[in-house]
Amino acid sequence: MKFLKSKWLGALAFVALAGLAVAQVRAYASGGDDTKKPAPASSAKQDGAKAAASKAAYAARLATFKKELAGCKTSLIAAITAAEASTQGRAHAADVELGRDQKLHLVIGLLVGEKLVEVSVDPVTGKVMKTVDDDDDGDEDEDEDGDEEGDEDEDDGDDD
Repeated sequence: MKFLKSKWLGALAFVALAGLAVAQVRAYASGGDDTKKPAPASSAKQDGAKAAASKAAYAARLATFKKELAGCKTSLIAAITAAEASTQGRAHAADVELGRDQKLHLVIGLLVGEKLVEVSVDPVTGKVMKTVDDDDDGDEDEDEDGDEEGDEDEDDGDDD
């Protein structure tokens, strides 16, 4: 009889440990524990307001981009050609961006000799406006003068 009791307790302990292990696996798979409390209603309202504001900002930015793009008289091909001619380099990237100043920017990435260069081309006239070394030291906000690119009438186009 004693043998049956110890066998029964051992089986019960095994089932309890197995259940605990299954609960831990489920919690890990769901990205957290199952004891998390739901977010307060005010937090959900704030998240909704942030999402609505973000959508409105995106819609406004998209409308501005469409308006500016309609006024762009320079194609990417013409911008690339102008950038290559002014630097004697070879284009590897081209981008149309809406800068913080809400103006359209044509930015051409080029390989000139042994270095990478970014050239800004005026979207209306097609003329090269600015050439900046694209250094790879992680400090993309400064040009060779040590000034931030945004200090002049140009912008790098990053919004964040």
